[in-house]
Amino acid sequence: MELRKKQPSLSKNTVVSELYDSWWVVLVLIFISMLYLKTHEAKDKQINFLASKLESLENEKLLANNRRDKLLLEIQSLQDPDYVEMLLIKEMGVVPQDSIQVRFKNRSRDIELYSE
Repeated sequence: MELRKKQPSLSKNTVVSELYDSWWVVLVLIFISMLYLKTHEAKDKQINFLASKLESLENEKLLANNRRDKLLLEIQSLQDPDYVEMLLIKEMGVVPQDSIQVRFKNRSRDIELYSE
């Protein structure tokens, strides 16, 4: 005679009774799910914050590199004697020794003074 093991039947009552008997497992699963969702939300906020910070730092780096390039170009230009002479003449009004300086009065200013 062969012995057959009786396979448990999965009726609705047995599943409900098993869940009822192991209520703490369900409670732990719910708690873990809530904890996971909360940490996932915090992680997403942190990722968004860091992404915006990275973008602003990249823009700042680009501006700093542009400023550096302009300053390097200015330094190179200031080493050229012709450029320095042109700056002295244009910005400071210095006249070379072999040149004659001619000045004109501002007639519109003179007229305003006399019109009072």
